[in-house]
Amino acid sequence: MGVADTSEAGLLGVETISHGKCIWDVPLQTGHDLFVHTRGSERRQFARFECQASIEIRTSSSLAPIRGRLVDISLGGCYAEMQVPLKVGTTLDLIIWLDQTKLRTAALVTSIHPGFGIGVKFIAMGKSERHQLEEHLAKEASRKKDTAARLGISTTPGTQTSALGPRLPETLKSRS
Repeated sequence: MGVADTSEAGLLGVETISHGKCIWDVPLQTGHDLFVHTRGSERRQFARFECQASIEIRTSSSLAPIRGRLVDISLGGCYAEMQVPLKVGTTLDLIIWLDQTKLRTAALVTSIHPGFGIGVKFIAMGKSERHQLEEHLAKEASRKKDTAARLGISTTPGTQTSALGPRLPETLKSRS
């Protein structure tokens, strides 16, 4: 476990006792660490909100929709947990179920985390879909603020509050 007040605070490592033996069932990517955010500042233009919603993803080459679970969403994009890897730059047609609302938009894959999911940027969203998303996010912002106030948690920008609790993808800082 990373030492408090260091760049490794909150990080957890895994090490094998068999030197040179890989403990994972899949080949690991070498080079840049996907789990370390190296850009000095926040890249997101819009605040994101945790959510639990279903998502259907279609690519130009897919015959059937790829199903996933939405983890967070903003006016600019979302992060979906899914097992099927897609390439960065792939254009998608998304259907997102927010409460009882079906939101459809085009999107672009901006980041991938094999075995976890993908970050996407919304592109060419229609006015009515944008309005639906704005209404949903306004409700979530109000709910988040009310929950934080009840729990005595700060809602200062840059701090993450959640009524849903921690989740593994929170460590994936390069999501969109």
